[in-house]
Formats: sequence, C-alpha cells, structure tokens
Amino acid sequence: MRGKYIALLIVAVLAAAGAGVGTAYVRQAGRPAAKIVLPAHEDLKSFVQTANAWITGRQKTAGLSLYMADTQNGWRNDGQNLFHTTDGGKSWNAAAPFYDGGAVDFVDAAHAFALAKAVHDEEALTGISVYATADSGKDWRHLALSGAPYFSAEGITRGADGFTMADRLNGLLVLAGDPAAGSHESAVFSTKDGGHSFTQQASGLRMPNGQTTLALADASHAYLFVNGSAAPVFLLASTDGGKTWKEQDGGLSPRFTDVTPAYVPVRMASDGRVALLSEQNGTQASGAKGKTETADTRMRNVFYDLSPDGAVSGKRTELLTDLPLDARSVSMPDAQTIYALSRAGGKPALYRFNAQGGWARIESATLPADGLQLQFVSPSDGFILQPGAVSVTADGGKTWVKRPY
Repeated sequence: MRGKYIALLIVAVLAAAGAGVGTAYVRQAGRPAAKIVLPAHEDLKSFVQTANAWITGRQKTAGLSLYMADTQNGWRNDGQNLFHTTDGGKSWNAAAPFYDGGAVDFVDAAHAFALAKAVHDEEALTGISVYATADSGKDWRHLALSGAPYFSAEGITRGADGFTMADRLNGLLVLAGDPAAGSHESAVFSTKDGGHSFTQQASGLRMPNGQTTLALADASHAYLFVNGSAAPVFLLASTDGGKTWKEQDGGLSPRFTDVTPAYVPVRMASDGRVALLSEQNGTQASGAKGKTETADTRMRNVFYDLSPDGAVSGKRTELLTDLPLDARSVSMPDAQTIYALSRAGGKPALYRFNAQGGWARIESATLPADGLQLQFVSPSDGFILQPGAVSVTADGGKTWVKRPY
C-alpha cells in the first residue's frame, strides 16, 4: 500500500509565526538526551499560547491537502474543489464539479474517491454520496447511500468519522451518529468493489467525541485515531476489516496538556505502521517534598512502531521542536526515512531521520515559511503545499522551487 494516511477534518498544517519560542534541537536514536534548562514562567506562557495558536490555525486549513503519486502526477484539494496535475504542479485542472468539501482519498494518479452530501441539511435524513474516478477525474461514478442501515429512526447521521481506501477496491466508511455526553456511536461499512457497494460490518461502535482519523494498512487492518477527546488521545484498531474494534492506548496518555496533544498515523503500509504522538515536553505538578517540576518549552514528538493489532511495539525515534507536529507536518517516503517540517528560532526548519544517522536538520535558503503540508515521494523528491503555490525539491530539501497555482 502507498505510504500515506488519509485524514478527515483533522488538525491541519499552517506555519504560524513563532514569537517567544526557543530553538528546536534534535534527539538522535540511541544518544543521551540533552540537558533541559527550565524556562521562566513568561517563556512557558508564551510557548503555550504560540503552540495552541498554531493548532488553531491548522484547524482552519484542515480542508487543504496535497497528494502526489510521483514526481509528476498528483491531486490537490482546496476545501471546495479538487484539482489534478500531470506536470509536477506547474498546472492544475479542476477535476470534481460535484465536490462540497467532504472526505477525499487519493489512491494513485488515476484513482480517487470522495464523499459529498446529497442534501446540504444536517437536520434532514438524507443520504451521503460516494464518488469514484479511475481516469484522473475526467469521469466520476456516483453511489448514493440512503435509508437503512445508513440512517435509523433513533438518530441522524451527522457525517463521517472516517473514509479511506486501502487500494482501488477495498475501503472503509465510518458514519457518526448523534453525539451524547462525551461520546457517540458510529457504524462501519466496507467496500470490496471500489465503491460500487457498501456492506455494514459493525454498528453501535462507541467512541469519544473528537477529531478522528481513519487509516488502513490493508483490507483487514484499520485504525481510528481520536484527538481532542477526554482521553485526550485515543486509538481503536480492527484486524478483521472493521467487524470488531479494540481500544489500544499503549500507555501513551500525555501527562501535561496545556498544549493540546495529538496522536496521528504517519505511515500505514504493508511494510510497517508508524504513528506520531506530539505532546508538551515535561510535566508541571507538585513533586516529592513539595517541589514543583516545570514544563519544557518544546514539543516532544515520538514516532512509534505499531503492531498489526494497533499496540505499540516499540519507539522508532523522537524529535524536539518549537511547535507541535501533526500528520501533515511529517512524511515517510519509505519505511526507514522520516521528514518533519517545523520552526526553529522563528524560522522554518526541515529535519530528516534515517536509521543509520538519526536526525539531521537540512539547511535551505529556499525552504517555504508558510507550508501547509509536506510530502516526499522519494528520499530526494518532495513537495510543500502553500497558500497559492506548491514548492518542489529534487535534492532532499536543500533547494525548493515555488510553483504558483
């Protein structure tokens, strides 16, 4: 399976101005942690405000996304329209006149799937439409999901908790019911024929309210990440194509949450599953004999390897940054390489990890300061989505060329 995840209205990617934050540093695997200098109260307050403002900004651009199948062919979503390119982002063609901002999954250069509401009325018992294309958006097949089992007399489907395809044929759709006090029940449907039909796999799936991300490693293994809930990070995993789900927290409950933590998939593929936990580094509480521990003004971003059932099987590496990371801040072009886009000292910063050399910062005079999403299609070829442009690199991030759209 391709090395990407599909996110539905999750925390998004805006490079916010970072006044008052310290310079990021990297922690390489196997090396002792650098000594932490505790910040002053005002430094901590400024860090928390800046980090949470960054998260709010990301949420406002949640509908903007980029998916490049290779160096030339790919898709772009501006939250209201879908576009396709065949020349590496130099030009874009509108590809979906029906689109209204719902969940989208780009499988490859030719195949894409999108959701749209049949009627723009959340209080009406209306269907959800699934659209599919096999020719880069020239033609779309339409399937309307309406009536039972998608809707019931007891509740109104409020939208989708997640929609993603493992490949051209197999995918999952999770429809959310009415929210209750802190949680809601969802129904899970699968397709095995490329969206021609959907079959219910589970109903009454109770999960905490929050921002959800559905990821598939293959047709059998599915993962539902929930952020911003009472947990505050939560993972449900299925190994039977969505029929049964099991909570997998792995002991990852953040200890300090002045900055909203995030637990998101980074790579879900047949050759490995990697998830990112981005949380405030350190803790602030009364310690032994009344001593108070103070939080560090950096984010601790830990990359975990997951077993097929969703449990944490080990820690891959971690990276300390000035601002939080989320799913669109990072990219894994292969099973061993991780790129991360953040800020350091008020400037954009790009980091690269590989198992042999650990983390290294890539020096670049042309790295965009307003990146919305990072994607590398190979260890050398990458893209950054910006407002009004896509920047491209062919040398591993040292040099970027801006291509306005």
